Amino acid sequence: PTATLIPTLTPVPPTNTPIIPSPVLDTTPPFFENVEVSPVLILTEGNGCSSYPRTTIAKMKVTDTDSSIINTWATWSVGAENGKIALPPTGGDFYQGQIGPVTTPGILSVVFYAQDAEGNTAQSGTVTITVQTCVE
Repeated sequence: PTATLIPTLTPVPPTNTPIIPSPVLDTTPPFFENVEVSPVLILTEGNGCSSYPRTTIAKMKVTDTDSSIINTWATWSVGAENGKIALPPTGGDFYQGQIGPVTTPGILSVVFYAQDAEGNTAQSGTVTITVQTCVE
C-alpha cells in the first residue's frame, strides 16, 4: 500500500485587519522631590508669646512622569490630636497648606500624600515639628 500525503494548510490572516496596540498601564506612583514644614517650632494655641507662630506651612514638590497629579494632602498628629489638610497647587509642581494652630504640646508628625490620575498614590516619610506651650 502507498501512503497518501495530505497537505497541511496554514491560514494567513487578512491584510486589512487593523493591529490594535494594548494600552500601557501607568503603575508608577508620584515622586516626591521635596517635603518640608516651616517653621519647625510652633506654640500651642493660647495667649502670650504673641511674636511666636501658632501654625506651620507644609510644602512639597511632587511630580509624575506618566500622568498628572490630581489629589494632594497631608495628615498630621501630635498626642491624641490629629487632622488632614488639603495641599492645593501653588505653581509648577509645588503644593502647600497650613497646619495649626494645635492645642497639644509635643512632636507633631506630618506625612504627605499625592495621587495621580491613574489612582497611584505615594506617601512621604514623616516630617516633624516641635509644638511648645508659651511660658512668659
